[in-house]
Amino acid sequence: MRQLSPHAVLSQVSKAVSEDCRHSIIIIGSLAAPNSCWNAPRNTTSLPPDSSQNSKFELEVSGNPETVEIMTSRQTPPQGPEGTPPTGNPLPPRTISPYVWLCLAVGIASVLYRVLVLGQAEQSALMFIGLPTAMAMLIAYLPRSKSATGMIFKGITLFLLVLGILVIEGFICILMAAPLFYGVGFLIGIFADKARTQREFNKRFRVVVLPVLMLMSLEGVTGLLSFPRDESVTVTRDVSLSVEKARERLAQGPEFVLSSLPGFLKLGFPAPRQIHGDGLETGDHWRIHFAGGEGKPGDLLAKVMESDSIHIRVVKVSDTSHIAHWLDWQEAKWTILPTADGARVSLTMRYRRLLDPAWYFKPIERYGVRLAGEYFLSQTFGRP
Repeated sequence: MRQLSPHAVLSQVSKAVSEDCRHSIIIIGSLAAPNSCWNAPRNTTSLPPDSSQNSKFELEVSGNPETVEIMTSRQTPPQGPEGTPPTGNPLPPRTISPYVWLCLAVGIASVLYRVLVLGQAEQSALMFIGLPTAMAMLIAYLPRSKSATGMIFKGITLFLLVLGILVIEGFICILMAAPLFYGVGFLIGIFADKARTQREFNKRFRVVVLPVLMLMSLEGVTGLLSFPRDESVTVTRDVSLSVEKARERLAQGPEFVLSSLPGFLKLGFPAPRQIHGDGLETGDHWRIHFAGGEGKPGDLLAKVMESDSIHIRVVKVSDTSHIAHWLDWQEAKWTILPTADGARVSLTMRYRRLLDPAWYFKPIERYGVRLAGEYFLSQTFGRP
């Protein structure tokens, strides 16, 4: 066994422990052997806070084996006067639940929604891309949120529920907006989660994804930032009637049966309930009453501008239905041509798309207008 002097023992112990700790170490032993040059029976030094066990070392000091017992004890923090907690060790700060921040972010998004409505930008991409982008950015960097994507989805769901519960928007508007909101939120959430462990994702998001989303949010804000809005949809139906009989049937107007309405148009769109008209001569008027679904009841008033044996052109005069919130009817043109088995009736509907972004709402509106045209033809020429 290696021989150590008492001073060497203290030196070795002192090097093995930390200087800034709240434990004490006591060395106990009868190192004062007859041949020993050290007569101090104990000494104290520091030990790291995680050390709490006693240790024994057998040392040979100046030829005499001795046992040194090292005991650790936690020092009691100093108390203030009359047992009050010390002023130098304050309590840990209280943390705010992520769900409190979540509700705050939803509240900010609701204010932004109102600002867009008051600014008449609720039909632009600022509403359907800019707003979810801002809300997802707020939620993505919430304190202590484990998953940015999960928190963003919760925030978007809460926001859409608030719009529906407070009857700020109808079901159909929320249904159409939900895919855009969740899509933008998912994109931002994925990059936010990846950026926590891989810095290159944070750079890609700031340099590529965020600028693209911001540019897309500007669509529809002004005419210069809008894609062409004029749309035209044509539907055709072959009937076993002569051209004259088909024209007479058209002059009588359709008989709307709501049970025959296509499923897509039953989601919450106003439905045609009644139709009144004077005929198909130039100057005649037609009025279609819409009710149910989203929005207040309203009427679509149209006027016959051109009429001959095979062509009838009807132009919109006014539209007070809620459909005018999504698209602006321009005109409808009827063409009745003879065929070997009767007649072919074509209806061409022209309108202006009012919702942005175009890549999302253009196919949805075209699909809905096509279904409406086919329904009008079936209700006019489908009855015996």
